[in-house]
Amino acid sequence: MAKKQAGNDYWNTVTPLSRTITAIIFLALPFIGFVYGMKYREGVDAKIVAACVR
Repeated sequence: MAKKQAGNDYWNTVTPLSRTITAIIFLALPFIGFVYGMKYREGVDAKIVAACVR
């Protein structure tokens, strides 16, 4: 059986708040990345179309 280190229980405790925050971040980041990628692609496409029209 592993020995517990004294004083580390405070930083190693998983609380309901930390679980909720982790779940929100885990679920939100792919959607945020998708929206950011779509906006980035619009800007890249606009530059390509502008270069082709000249």
